[in-house]
Amino acid sequence: YERLFAAHPEVRPMFPAVMDAQRDKLLKAIIALVTHYERPEELMPALTAMGKRHATYGVQLEHYAAVGQCLLATLADIAGDVWNDELEGAWTRAYTFAAGAMVQGASQEVGAEQRAA
Repeated sequence: YERLFAAHPEVRPMFPAVMDAQRDKLLKAIIALVTHYERPEELMPALTAMGKRHATYGVQLEHYAAVGQCLLATLADIAGDVWNDELEGAWTRAYTFAAGAMVQGASQEVGAEQRAA
């Protein structure tokens, strides 16, 4: 989150002042993604619901790309010398899948709001 907020300070107001619970949520989401990646049907309901929630916070399409860039850069830093093209590709595919499912959920939320108006 520090990397995200430094690169994209405009998103900081979308997050709580105290980030402990948010960090826990992100870690749990990453663990679920890694654990169930081979069974995407198990991930889709949670990811689309998450996307719907994020739409209500004002998350825009470009924010998903920003988060993805920051997440991959952080993972590369943590992995250090073991980070390679194969790992980068795997994490890019996993994040792209998750973000795509969330965007799908967000578009459902926006569509529902537009129909209600």
